[in-house]
Amino acid sequence: MLILLVLGLSQSSLAEKSTRTEYYAIFGSTGLELLNEMSAKGPQEFNGLTYHEYSYNYRTRMINGRCRVSRMSIELDITFTMPRWENESVADTELQARWNDWYRLLDQHEQGHASFAESGYNDILSEWRRIGTSDNCQDIRNQVEQIYNRIRSRVNQQNVDYDRSTRHGQNQGVTFELLVGEGDMIADFESEDRSTNFWWLIFAALIGALFYVRKS
Repeated sequence: MLILLVLGLSQSSLAEKSTRTEYYAIFGSTGLELLNEMSAKGPQEFNGLTYHEYSYNYRTRMINGRCRVSRMSIELDITFTMPRWENESVADTELQARWNDWYRLLDQHEQGHASFAESGYNDILSEWRRIGTSDNCQDIRNQVEQIYNRIRSRVNQQNVDYDRSTRHGQNQGVTFELLVGEGDMIADFESEDRSTNFWWLIFAALIGALFYVRKS
């Protein structure tokens, strides 16, 4: 975080917010393939991620023996990292519809994270503007820092609690079942059954071979 403490000549405040979305490419023709792609390529092993950063600076000024904040600014940068399905146009319409529903819910979940950052941003600026005067500029600086640290910690905890209560969006509908669909799930289970049966056959063959050797 950038903190600049310098003498100022005017009383003003500046607040700026910026939001951008970065994408990572995924490919697939089934819901399972898309999930596997996101699992392998997603940010920090998540399908989507919201990152926020505050930066701020302020000035103090002594007037008639009293120190006050004379200028302040705070910026909030929010970055969403989201999947982009690159070969969506070649997929069937049913999968495209499931993807659109699933992506919309993922986006809503990430917007929830952003709302905590924006609320914190507004609260920091609001409380800074209510800081009074003091005969000591260090006292004013301490108040600025305490407000910032307290609200930043609150925002961080809100994000942790939000992910815990929503199970990272699953309770909001961002589920395996929504994206995969019933048809793909049945095909996957059948594939697992065939794989399991194959290994059981191998195991049975080994037991039979051992029994034959001991009998001989």
